[in-house]
Amino acid sequence: MGGLAEGFADIGAGKQANEVAKRNALIDEQDARVAMKDARFNAALEQRRGVRIQAEQAVRFGKGGVQADVGSPLLLAAQESVNASLRASGELRQGAAESRRRRESAFMQRFRGKAAKRAGFIRGGTKIIKTIAGSGTGMPSFGSRSPRTEETNVLGGISL
Repeated sequence: MGGLAEGFADIGAGKQANEVAKRNALIDEQDARVAMKDARFNAALEQRRGVRIQAEQAVRFGKGGVQADVGSPLLLAAQESVNASLRASGELRQGAAESRRRRESAFMQRFRGKAAKRAGFIRGGTKIIKTIAGSGTGMPSFGSRSPRTEETNVLGGISL
C-alpha cells in the first residue's frame, strides 16, 4: 500500500504548495498597499517642500528689497511650484508602478498555487488509482491487455 501513501502525500504536497502561494500572494498585496501609501506620503512631502522653498524665496527676496510679485522672482516661484509638482508626480508614478508589480506578483502566486494543487491532486489520484487497480480489488488494471486485444487484424497486422 505504498502507492496509496505516496498518492495522499502528493495530494497533501499540492495543497500545501497552494497554501504557501496564497500566503505569498497576501504578502505581495500588502506590500502593494504599503508601496502606494509610501508614494502618497512622499508626494505630499515633496509638495510641502516646494511650498517651503517658495516661502523661503519670498522671505529672501523681501529682505533684499526685491519685489517678489513681478519679474524673475515670480518666475522662480512659479518654477519651484512646477518642480514640486513634478517631484510629487514622480513619487506617485513610482509608487503606482511598484504597487502594480506587487499585485501582478500576487496574481501569479495564486495561479501557481492553484496549479500546484491541481497537479498534486492529479499525480496523487493517479497513484492511488493505480495502486487500487493493481491490488486485485476487482478494478481493471491500467496498461494490461485483455485476450481480445491480442487478436491481430489480418489485413494490416494492427492489434484490435
